[in-house]
Amino acid sequence: MFRRTRIVRRVLVVGLSLALLAGLSVGVARAEEVRFGVLTSLSGPLGTEGKPCFETIQWTVEEINKFGGPLGMPIKLFVADTATDVERGITGARKLITMDRVINIIGPSSSIVVAIMKFCADNEVPIISHWSGSTRLTTSGGEYQFRTCPDDYFEGEVAARFMWDEGFRKAAVITLDTEDTISISDALKKRFAAMGGEVVVDEMVVGGQTTYRTAARKVLAKRPDVLFPAIDLDTLKIVYRELYEMGITFTVVLASNAVQQATMDIVGADILEGVYGEKPANALGSPGYAIFEQKYREHMEDGMVGWFTPNMYDAVNLMALAVEVAGEATGKGISENIRKVANSPGIKVYSYAEGLAHLLRGHEINYEGASGSCDFDEFGNVLGYARIQQAKGGQWVDIKFYSSEDLAEAIR
Repeated sequence: MFRRTRIVRRVLVVGLSLALLAGLSVGVARAEEVRFGVLTSLSGPLGTEGKPCFETIQWTVEEINKFGGPLGMPIKLFVADTATDVERGITGARKLITMDRVINIIGPSSSIVVAIMKFCADNEVPIISHWSGSTRLTTSGGEYQFRTCPDDYFEGEVAARFMWDEGFRKAAVITLDTEDTISISDALKKRFAAMGGEVVVDEMVVGGQTTYRTAARKVLAKRPDVLFPAIDLDTLKIVYRELYEMGITFTVVLASNAVQQATMDIVGADILEGVYGEKPANALGSPGYAIFEQKYREHMEDGMVGWFTPNMYDAVNLMALAVEVAGEATGKGISENIRKVANSPGIKVYSYAEGLAHLLRGHEINYEGASGSCDFDEFGNVLGYARIQQAKGGQWVDIKFYSSEDLAEAIR
C-alpha cells in the first residue's frame, strides 16, 4: 500500500485550491506508477469520435499527474486501438491485462464491453466506458463494469417520444447487426409500440456491403412517416445516399452512432439538411460541465466540446479518485471504492483536484461530473441526459433536451 510523504500531503491539502486558481502544479517524484489501460476506437466507424475522447484522456491524466497522481504516483497510459472491432477489442484487452498489467480498462464500446467483461472480472480489472449504452449491460455490471453514459433504453425512449410528439405513427427501422445498434433499435421499437405506434418495416442489415438497395426499397414501399436507421456511419453513407436517390418522402431520425460532425462531410451536408438525430447529452449549465468546457477549450484545437468527451473525462477522474480512496493501485481497490467517490453522501466536487483536496482532509466526496451526477446504481449504470439534434447548415443543432429527471420517469 502506497502512502504520500508528510511533506507532499501538507502541500496538497493546504495549497491545492490556490494552485488550481493560479494555474500551478504540484509535482511528486516517485518511481512507482499507476498503470491505466485505454481500449477504445481510434479508427473504424467510431474513430472520428474516439480520437477526441482519447485526447481528453491524455490531458486529463496530465492534469492529474501535475498534482502527484493518485497515491502520489503518476498515471501511465497503455493504449490499444479496437478499430471498433470486437476481435481487435478482445485481443487488446488480453494484451493490456496480461502483458501491460493494467489495473483498469477505459473506453471500450458496447459490443467490446460485452465480449471482454467476464475476462476482466476474472482478472479483477474494472472496465469503465464513456459510451457503452447496451441494454445487455443494464443488470449485468456493477462490480467490475461501470459506465458514465446512459443506458440505450433511454436513447430509445427519447427517440420514440420525439417521433410520437411530432405526430409520426408509422415507423420504419433499419438496424445494423452489431451490439450497440441492435440495443438502441430494440429500445426504440418497444417504446414506440407501447405508445401506440406501428413499426411497418423492421430490417436487419450486415455491415460492409456495397449496396443496401433491397432494404431501401422495402422502406419506400411501406410509405412510413419516419425512418429510424440504427446504423453506423460507414453504413449510413451508403444507405442514405441510396434512399435519397430513390426519393425520400418521410422524416429521418438517426440513432446516435451516425450522429457525428464527420457525418456532414462523409454523407453530405446538403442532402442531410433537416435530418434529425438522437444523442446522449451532458449536464449543460452545471458547475462540472463549465469547468470541463473551459479545460477542453484550453487543450483542444477545435475548442467545440466533442460528443462523449465529458463522459470520458469523468471516467478517468473517477478511476483516479477511487485509487486514492482505496489506498492501493489495484483493480479490486477501484471496484470496491468507486462508489465512495461517485455517490452521495459527501461533499460535491467537480474535478479530480477538488476531490483530492477533500479526500486528503478526511472528507467524503460526491463527484458531480461534466456528463452528469455519475451516481452508479447497483449495476454500474448512471442516468445521464439526452437530446434531439437537427442538421442545419452543415452543423448538428440542439432542438430538444431531456434531463435525467425526464429519463428517470421512463423506468418508473
